[in-house]
Amino acid sequence: MLVVYDDVADFATIQPYLPPQTEQFRVLLTTRQRFSGIDSLEIDVLNRDAALDLLRSIVGSNRIDAQLVDATALCTRLGRLPLALELVGRYLELDEDLSILEVQAELDEMRTYAYALLKDESAATMTAKLGVT
Repeated sequence: MLVVYDDVADFATIQPYLPPQTEQFRVLLTTRQRFSGIDSLEIDVLNRDAALDLLRSIVGSNRIDAQLVDATALCTRLGRLPLALELVGRYLELDEDLSILEVQAELDEMRTYAYALLKDESAATMTAKLGVT
């Protein structure tokens, strides 16, 4: 059985809820923190070329290379995170007439609305600056 604790900010908070250490259970924590005594696997962001290659594999080399400066800026804006690049790449794939600049404008508009989602009490305790949004 796999038990997943996502976005753990304080290990002591979840410790009472951990299952017993037996062969029956495996525990996976996702966190931006470093906890001592716990095996970790750090996942880095993609380098610039790998991020662009991922976009090319989804959207097409010709389209990305024709907008290379904007595509590079988009990769940087998305933190070169594979999931973010995949999601935006699939969005671009759906509309062949949509430019990367237009996608960035849409992201700007969505970000404006995302700030409204963070104006609650939990925002102060979140480790991610923009949360899921």
